[in-house]
Amino acid sequence: MAYAKNHSRKLHASKARFLASRTPNPACKIILTVIISTIAIVAIVLFCVPFFSREHLTKSQISILATDYYENYFYPNVFSGGKDMSEVLGRYADSGLAKVSLRQLILSSNDSSAANLRQYCDENSTFVQFYPEDPFNKTSYRTEFTYSCNF
Repeated sequence: MAYAKNHSRKLHASKARFLASRTPNPACKIILTVIISTIAIVAIVLFCVPFFSREHLTKSQISILATDYYENYFYPNVFSGGKDMSEVLGRYADSGLAKVSLRQLILSSNDSSAANLRQYCDENSTFVQFYPEDPFNKTSYRTEFTYSCNF
């Protein structure tokens, strides 16, 4: 019986040492937290950088200018007067309308920040071409861009 008690104490002492060795040190917890946080921050930055690059922002701003130009300037001024839009625009569905330069987009815009695009793109070599689509209304078109920019 003495052997069983003594052996039992040794097992409990051994188990206690094992559990104590498995308990993380507070310094290890801090280091592990820092490593995991750093990995998470790097992953977030790598995911977000393409959305805030100069190239993405410039292309996005040119796209907004093109939309504003077609819907608020070109379409109302050129295609007013009760004309049959499918007849007028149907001819240009495949070939597209004449290319519009960035210079024209900037001049037709009321946005004062649009002029900042000149520092990144050549305003005479950057174009957008509009392709009207059925039902040939103000918002039914697709665009193709030709960029001459320093991203």
